[in-house]
Amino acid sequence: NNYECGTNKKLDNCVYKGKDADLYMVVDTPGPPGPKPTAKGCPQLEPLREDECPGDGLVEYFSCDRIELHPGMLCKSRENECATDRGLNNCIYPSWDEGRTSDIYRVVGDSPAYRPTRAPTESRCPIELRPLTENECPAEGTVNHFACDDIDLRVDDVCESNRGECGTDKNANTCFYGGKYRDLYLVVEEYVREPTPRPTYNTDVWYVDTEVRFNPQSLDDTIGGDWRTSTEVKDYLAEALVQADVADQRADVLKIKWGAPDVVSDDMFSRRLDSWDSVPAVVSLELRGRELAPDEIDEDKADLVADRLRAACVGPGEPTLRAALEVQGNVGADLADSLDETATAGLAWRTIERDGPPGDDDDMPIDDVPFPTSQPTDDCATTCTDCLYDYSVDFCVVEYPACNCQAWAPVATSEPTPVVAPAPVPRKKKKSSDDDEIIEGMDNAGAI
Repeated sequence: NNYECGTNKKLDNCVYKGKDADLYMVVDTPGPPGPKPTAKGCPQLEPLREDECPGDGLVEYFSCDRIELHPGMLCKSRENECATDRGLNNCIYPSWDEGRTSDIYRVVGDSPAYRPTRAPTESRCPIELRPLTENECPAEGTVNHFACDDIDLRVDDVCESNRGECGTDKNANTCFYGGKYRDLYLVVEEYVREPTPRPTYNTDVWYVDTEVRFNPQSLDDTIGGDWRTSTEVKDYLAEALVQADVADQRADVLKIKWGAPDVVSDDMFSRRLDSWDSVPAVVSLELRGRELAPDEIDEDKADLVADRLRAACVGPGEPTLRAALEVQGNVGADLADSLDETATAGLAWRTIERDGPPGDDDDMPIDDVPFPTSQPTDDCATTCTDCLYDYSVDFCVVEYPACNCQAWAPVATSEPTPVVAPAPVPRKKKKSSDDDEIIEGMDNAGAI
C-alpha cells in the first residue's frame, strides 16, 4: 500500500483486476499481533532491569507513545500504550517516594512517525552513476532506492531512475526486474555530504518551587480522604502544568508535596477581607536553558514561573490550568473542581528559586517564605489605577505582576440599593353628605 514492512510499491509482479499490482505472500509472522498503533506511532521499547532504574528527573516522557521519543530515551507507561504494561512495576521512581513503583521503558528504535529533518542541499546526486550491464542485474527484492537522487545512496548501491534525475535515462531499460524492464544504475562515487554542525544548547539548569492551591473540603468530597497520598493525583496535576505551559515537559516536574491546610484571605493580595480554607500543592520544577526563549534566559526564574502560573490561572494563558485538568477527566476533573485559582494567582509571589533539586519530604524551602508586610508603592498605585480604568482586574494583574493590581481594584459594596417609594395616588373626592359634614366638623373641633 505505502512501502510498509519493507515492501516495494513499484514491484508490479502480478496483473490483478486488470492492472499491475505489488503482491506478497506471508511466509512467517513475528508472533501474536501487538496492540494497534496510536496515531502518532509507537517506538520500539524494552523494559528496564532493576539495576538500570534511573535517577530522579531522567525519565523524559510519562507516556510511551510520544513522537519525540528516540533511541536511548526513557519513558513511563501511562495507559498501557504501545504494548507497555501498567503493572510492570520494575522501578521505584521517583526515589523519594519509596512506596511508589513505576513502569519504565527504554526506547531502542525510532517511532515510524519520527523522521529527522534533513538540511536542504543544492544537489543530492551521486558524483558518478553508470547504467547496469545485463550480467549485473540484481536479484528480485534487492533494489531499495527508487530514485537516483536519494541522499542515502552509497557506493555500489543500485537505484532506479524515477524521472530522469541526475543525468539518468528513463528509457534505458537496463534490467528486467519486478516483472518489467527498468532503468537501473550503479553508484560509482557517492554524493559528498558536508558535516552538519552539532547544535549548541544552553546547558544551565535552575530549580524553582511554587504552589498550586486547592479547596481541601472539595478535595475530600470529590476524590476522598486519600488525595494526599495518591500518586495518581500528583500525575494528573503534573500533566496539567505541562499542558498549561507552567512546565516545559513532564520530566521537569520533579516533585509535588502537599502542604498543611491554612486560611488565606484576600488581604494577602488585595484590599478585600474575605477568607477561606486553602491547601497548597508545593511543586518543584526544573528549568533547562535549552528549553527557554532567549528573553527568558536572563529573567529571574522565580518571577518567570510565577508569571506562567498567573497566566495559567487568570489568563491570558491557553489552555488554562483548570481546562488542562478538566480535559483529562476522572481525577483531573475532580482537581479542576477543587482548584483555587484566586489564591494560586494571588500568592504566586511566594515562588522561589532553590539551590538544587528537592531532597527529603521536609526539604521544601517555600514553606518558610513569609507573607509580605510592605505596602504597594505610589508608582504601582498610579500604574494599576490607570490600567483598571480601561481594563479588567485579571488583565492588570497579569500585565503588571510586580504591582499586584488586584490591591487597587474597586471593592464591591454590600449596602442595599435604596428603594424609592412610589408617589402617592390622589383619591377621588366623594360626594359630601350630611353625615360627612358632621364628622368633618367634629374632626375640626378636635384639631382645635
